[in-house]
Amino acid sequence: MAPFIAGGLFANIFGLRHLVGDQKISLSVKVFLDKFLATTGREDITIQYKGKRGAINCPGRTLTLPASYETSYHTAHHARASLDLGMLLLHENHSGPIEFRLKMLKLGHLAPLFMTLIVSFSCLLGKLPPIIGISLFAFSLGLSAVMLWLSMPVEKEAAHLMVSRIEKLRLVPRLSEEESLVCSIRAVPWSRLIPGVLLKLVLKD
Repeated sequence: MAPFIAGGLFANIFGLRHLVGDQKISLSVKVFLDKFLATTGREDITIQYKGKRGAINCPGRTLTLPASYETSYHTAHHARASLDLGMLLLHENHSGPIEFRLKMLKLGHLAPLFMTLIVSFSCLLGKLPPIIGISLFAFSLGLSAVMLWLSMPVEKEAAHLMVSRIEKLRLVPRLSEEESLVCSIRAVPWSRLIPGVLLKLVLKD
């Protein structure tokens, strides 16, 4: 449980406080990403906006973002979309670490939820003492947090890639907006130290 508590603390200090709020920039997510791809000569990458959950299809060079992002001006949406694009770009030369990180993010989302269902049913049927159920749930949170900690440098590298290109190309019209966007992009990997199913409760799309 200690890794989960530590992860939550660091996620709040270095991540969430930069992402929670109503900060905006003057470009929508779609306009900004299209501009980024055109400027960097990466029109071969496809970005789709549909559904409520994003997905990174590395072999197909396709990034799927929530439909709400397309016309969003929120800095947090920009940051999360930019980081996912950075992961897609980084996959071209570092496929192994990227795929490992994506699996860990999925584990962080599913493991606590799956363990909650198992423990709940087992306790209701009297097959498992409540104290053991709570221990198993705490273990799943701790394990998820450890795996998210270990794989976080991959996303930090993707964040660095996007930040360096954004600062070099000056894609955002105002310097204050660029600084806010850069800070938010760097914050996203830290925020993801919280298992995804819990992070959804804090950062809503």
